[in-house]
Parts: sequence; structure tokens; C-alpha cells
Amino acid sequence: MTIVKKYSDANYISNRMGLPAYDNTQFVYTNGNVTSVIYSLDSVVVGQLDYTYDADGNLTNKQRVV
Repeated sequence: MTIVKKYSDANYISNRMGLPAYDNTQFVYTNGNVTSVIYSLDSVVVGQLDYTYDADGNLTNKQRVV
């Protein structure tokens, strides 16, 4: 088993959103709430999660878009 496959399998099992390996995380905020989390590896975006809130600021949805 190659090193890449070994860690890819472990990441898939422990990561239900299916995000690939990453080395940087960027958070985007709107009105004090996190609206996007962008994951990158060597400056290439490998995943993004978007969060939706209602008028009271309660989280209503999260979705992987990349």
C-alpha cells in the first residue's frame, strides 16, 4: 500500500464530508457567522463547505460545494 493510499483511506473513513487531504484552512465570515470554509493543499482549493443561517443566526444548512 502506498503512503498516499494509506492516508487517503484513513482520511475518507474519519471524514464524512469526504474532504481530501489539505494543509490550509480559510474561514469566511458574514455578520459574525462562518459562511464558508475553504480547504487547500499547496495553494490549490480541494474543498469548500458553505453554511447557511436563518434571520436569528442559527445554522440551517451546511453543504460541500467543491
